[in-house]
Amino acid sequence: MTAQIHDTIIWKRLDFDIVYFDLTLFNPLNYGINPESLHTACYRGFYCQYKLINKSLYLHSLTIRNDKGRYPLINGVKSELCKHKNRITRATYTNLKLPIKKTGVMRIGNGFIRGLFQHMGFQEAIAYNTLMELSFVNGKLQSAKDLSSSAESLRKAQNDVECFLKQNWVPKEYQHRLRRSYGLIEYDDIDRTFNPAREPLQANDVYQILNEIKIEQKSPRWLIINYLDYYERQHQYYFSFQFLRLLGCTNHILNILIDMKLSGYPEEDVILAFLETLRVKIVGDLWGDTLSYWIEKLYLKANIDSTLKIAIKNTFHGITLNSWPCIPPPQKRRTRNQYH
Repeated sequence: MTAQIHDTIIWKRLDFDIVYFDLTLFNPLNYGINPESLHTACYRGFYCQYKLINKSLYLHSLTIRNDKGRYPLINGVKSELCKHKNRITRATYTNLKLPIKKTGVMRIGNGFIRGLFQHMGFQEAIAYNTLMELSFVNGKLQSAKDLSSSAESLRKAQNDVECFLKQNWVPKEYQHRLRRSYGLIEYDDIDRTFNPAREPLQANDVYQILNEIKIEQKSPRWLIINYLDYYERQHQYYFSFQFLRLLGCTNHILNILIDMKLSGYPEEDVILAFLETLRVKIVGDLWGDTLSYWIEKLYLKANIDSTLKIAIKNTFHGITLNSWPCIPPPQKRRTRNQYH
């Protein structure tokens, strides 16, 4: 799928891409032209250039392809035909001066930021350094609102979110909430990429959700949900401190588990005993039958030292879904026998 050609508008002697409009500007069917795809960058079969003259909106030029190869006059203007191997491939109308007497809102952008280029569908509104919102009544410009600073804030929010997602495992539900909150076009959302939406230009929701995540990251619930989410998306799981850290296990808890390993217990046994304690005490249905079954099976199969089992259960006896137990850091490294 290819990036699509935007309609454009000339305003104050500058060319702007039209990134959104809620008014029907031009319909070729009204002129007896049934458009068909021009090429992969214009599946709808036509693109327009508009002009604001004395605050009035006009269709200035039109490039279109007719499925029947017929191009009637539009506002008295004849089309210029483009041929390839004696076949008409498209027609262009220029200097149409066709009044567009519509009421609604239009967003236009200038100064496209190449680093934000979308390879599918239309480009996002926030991908422009200058973003304006024009209001029309019966084709007359009523107001022009500068949204450039809001777009800049949203770009920052988008960057902050993407950096956060690279550094943290975040469940799909939160990922969708974050991306929806700043209007990012999902790569598999083809319908939307061909119907530009007027997204709210507010970044506040992004940071509210990030704050929610940062609070959740301090709770056992976050590790448990992430463990299930990783298992469902990757169809595998690991028994290492690095993996627990990826899934959001707090440094405080990791240090306790690492201390047990350094006292002589195998890392995998420490983690299995820890996960089994979570499973038995608080997980319930959060892990689902399959993952819960495998953790229990691996725990039993590992034949974990009884002193380690007791140590893990005693250490985490106060655990709940909302909080880890308050465990003071070890004063000195304990040996394996000291866990009796």
